[in-house]
Amino acid sequence: MALRHAGACRVCGVELPAKTTAVYDFTAKNVLCLACRDSVSPAPQQVTTTAPAEGSRRQQDRRVGDRRQAASTTEASRGGSVLQWDS
Repeated sequence: MALRHAGACRVCGVELPAKTTAVYDFTAKNVLCLACRDSVSPAPQQVTTTAPAEGSRRQQDRRVGDRRQAASTTEASRGGSVLQWDS
C-alpha cells in the first residue's frame, strides 16, 4: 500500500517517504519495506479466551431485567402485581 506518512522500516531502519509502497502493520502500527517483508515472519496474534455465549448471556439477562422492570412499573400503576416470575 502507498504510505500516507513517512516512516522507517522496523527491521532495517530505511527511511520510507510518504506515498512509497510498503507494508503497514495496523496492530503494531509500524512499517516494513518491501525488501524486508519476505524475511520477517508475521507476529503471532493474541487469542481471547472468553466463552462464546458469555456476551449473549449478559445481553439476555439485561433484556429480561428490562422487561421485568417495565412490567412491574406497569402493574404497580394498576394497583398491584399479577405476574409470577419463574427463575
